[in-house]
Amino acid sequence: GPCTWSVESGNAARDASAPLSAAVPHGLWLSAGSVVSNSGFPGGIAVSAGESFSLSLFVLVRSGPVSLEARIVDTATDGMLGSASLLASAPAGVAWRAVKMPLIALRASGARGCRLQLRAAGGDAAKVGVTVVSLFPTQTWKGRKNGLRTDVAAWLNESQPAFIRMPG
Repeated sequence: GPCTWSVESGNAARDASAPLSAAVPHGLWLSAGSVVSNSGFPGGIAVSAGESFSLSLFVLVRSGPVSLEARIVDTATDGMLGSASLLASAPAGVAWRAVKMPLIALRASGARGCRLQLRAAGGDAAKVGVTVVSLFPTQTWKGRKNGLRTDVAAWLNESQPAFIRMPG
């Protein structure tokens, strides 16, 4: 499903050893050398060249120093379409912290879309947790924060439906 992270390499696992809150009890823990990815939807995430996204997540460095990078990777070719450094040689911490930054697609995804990839690096004992990961387009219908996709909202606006049932 859309919330499923796949381990591409290294050692990564989901557990409840350090909950963010009662509502978010699990984190995804990555060891140095781990690479995990999420395709978002069946068929991947479609991106256009130059498209900007807001990437947000919570991180907790259990043991460091550790570096964490986010990438947008084409599903068919494994080519990197964009990247952002989330942590650089971060030391161990005691609390989850929010990280938010832009992530820009330098090239368009192919027909099979792309996936969001997180890559951890550091010493042998390095371990970092991530949770509540969100990749959201900055360009939305009428510029509303966390708004609707422009293509879907434009279609709805043009079709002038008699009613809209949400969700679904």
